[in-house]
Amino acid sequence: MPEAKVEEECTPPSTARGAVGSLAALLQPALGVGNVMQSVVAQQQRLVHDIEALSAELQEAQKHFDALNESQRRKLDLYSARVARCRSKAAVLFRQLSTIKERLLRVHSVLLQRRANQSTENVVQKEELAPTASAQENVAGAFPAAEGVEKQYDDVVPAAEVGNT
Repeated sequence: MPEAKVEEECTPPSTARGAVGSLAALLQPALGVGNVMQSVVAQQQRLVHDIEALSAELQEAQKHFDALNESQRRKLDLYSARVARCRSKAAVLFRQLSTIKERLLRVHSVLLQRRANQSTENVVQKEELAPTASAQENVAGAFPAAEGVEKQYDDVVPAAEVGNT
């Protein structure tokens, strides 16, 4: 059916106005397609422009990220080196501490042995110094005159004066 309409409109027009109207009617679908094509092309150009802008923004962000990443990597390397040095120093200090601990344990054991030896010597000395009944009798028998002198002295000098002299 559209073909019949086109044929009717293609018949020679009676006036110029009719010819222009006929041509406009024929070109109307083509103009609509042209307008659609122009809007599609314009939209594609806007999308291409947006894609290029986003790509440039992405490249800038990538550069910024790479710079930050490199900076963080350097900091991480510095911190890793510090941690390694601290671990090394801690290991040295721990070895020194272990050596000191061993020395203190040896000194402590020597002191304990000395105390044990001194207490056994003190016990032996006390046993040697503690007068036994037979030792006291031997001393009294060896010095019988000493008891008599003390008694005579007590008789001559009263006890109150002995403390004052």
